[in-house]
Amino acid sequence: MASYDNTVTKNTPKGVSKDAEFQNISGAFFVKKMIIRNQNGELFDLQPIVTSFTLTEELFSPVIMLNLHIRDNINFFEDFSLSGQEIIHLILQKRNDKNNRTIQVDLKFLVKEYPNYQKSPQSSVQEYDLIAVSDFAYLSMLKRISRSVKGNVVDNIKKVFQKDLNMTNVVVTDPCVSSFDGVLVIQSPLKAIEWLRQKAFDAEGAPFFIFPRISSNLIAITSLSKLLKRKTYKKYQYKPYQVSVPGTPESYEENLDKIINIKSNIKLDKLKQANEGAFSNKTIVTDYAKKSFLSKIFNRDKDTKIQKNKLLENSPFGKTLNFITNGIAGSSEPLTNLPDASRTLISTNTNSNSSGNPNSSTLMTDSLGRIKSYLSNMETLNHQIKVYGDFYLNPGRKIEIKVPKSCNIEEYNKQINTGNDPDEDEDKALSGLYLVAVAVHTFAEGKYITTAKIMKDQ
Repeated sequence: MASYDNTVTKNTPKGVSKDAEFQNISGAFFVKKMIIRNQNGELFDLQPIVTSFTLTEELFSPVIMLNLHIRDNINFFEDFSLSGQEIIHLILQKRNDKNNRTIQVDLKFLVKEYPNYQKSPQSSVQEYDLIAVSDFAYLSMLKRISRSVKGNVVDNIKKVFQKDLNMTNVVVTDPCVSSFDGVLVIQSPLKAIEWLRQKAFDAEGAPFFIFPRISSNLIAITSLSKLLKRKTYKKYQYKPYQVSVPGTPESYEENLDKIINIKSNIKLDKLKQANEGAFSNKTIVTDYAKKSFLSKIFNRDKDTKIQKNKLLENSPFGKTLNFITNGIAGSSEPLTNLPDASRTLISTNTNSNSSGNPNSSTLMTDSLGRIKSYLSNMETLNHQIKVYGDFYLNPGRKIEIKVPKSCNIEEYNKQINTGNDPDEDEDKALSGLYLVAVAVHTFAEGKYITTAKIMKDQ
């Protein structure tokens, strides 16, 4: 394996030395391996020339992305014959906050591209990014499949992972009740998986998600209702000060639950939600077999499955925002009475299947309205929070955040005459339970930070 042991560089973002303990160091991590292999089979240790890197995992995709920023002052680009066909093997270690042991993440990627290259003729340094993806995602872009499928939707998704992408670390956490017969028409395996996912739902009518977890190196197939019913992973607090002394065990414990920074996208866009079918929608079905035309109207407040499945929490903003004026003074109408705001046209043939399983169009006829409501309500309010690095803060985790009121709490309590509320300083509009949608793990300047996009419903 090629190496440059005498290279003078400050690049390597190890976080702590190889023999150091992680104890009491917030954001500490250790890069155990960062090896690149080129098309000739040669190996190279990238650590001396990498200044920072990120790992990105999302609720809406099973693919993990790796972005390395390289500061090349050893002519690595030319000498190692980079061609875009490289393999990256990355092993990271961090203290496991649950039991004070070390957790290890072991991942492999295939390089996709080298964007953002820059070089100055006056400088002996060149800088560029390396973007790599999960190996199965790279393989998927080079394959096309076309075949019939029959039976349980999630079972067929798992078969595509195993048969076409050689993936054995796919875990189904709860049963899918939807089954159908159909054809996968000439598409990449991952596109076929996404096409099937849109037809999968559980007993409560909630959609499924397929997402990775770097903490366990697996791909999970889980329904939304299952995610929302899980125990809260952790409670984070946003506060402007630190109580404990830095560098002490108390400081380490305090930082585990600390929000370093928060940015919010306070959408509360009821018009957009209505147009996406959050409150009410209409599915217009043309059945060629029966020569019939049917309109199926979905109303969120009357749907028993959605009412049975409690979402993250009741909104502190109240249901009154779900009303719109009709242009007449004092007149209003609930958004649940306006299904024309979101229409979907479907054509189906109810006599096309002899096995008893519905085809894809028939399947969506019965479930589309409810699924549209679930999905369009998910991002009513979202934040981007930064916390000290955590391999377990993955997509699909349910967390709680506490955000302080923007006021002098003593003066505020005098005005509203509150009682002895233990959370009297909490902004209840922004605090509460959230679902992690995206987790970006950033390793830079010797520190590991996780930036999470979190969201909640109405």
